[in-house]
Amino acid sequence: MKSLGTACSTASYGLGGFLSTFVISAVADITQRHGRKGWILDNVNVSRLDYYYAFIAIISLFNFICFVIVAKFFVYNDVEHNKSGLEMNTTSSQDKAH
Repeated sequence: MKSLGTACSTASYGLGGFLSTFVISAVADITQRHGRKGWILDNVNVSRLDYYYAFIAIISLFNFICFVIVAKFFVYNDVEHNKSGLEMNTTSSQDKAH
């Protein structure tokens, strides 16, 4: 089980690297269209990384808002402890309130 967790962790790091490379390449290509000076250039001193990090912050804010919406509508299932282990109770906590 430990090696499976290590493999999943390493695979997620690798996929994250590919995803970040794709995002950086897409932002660089899109911002350099129509002869404009792009946000991400070869020279860091003339690049507009502040725009890029603001874009990443907006994406993170959108992700947080989606998380809050999903968490708000999440219905918690009660778990009962017994001698043989854990069993899921099929009735939700909202049904017990009525």
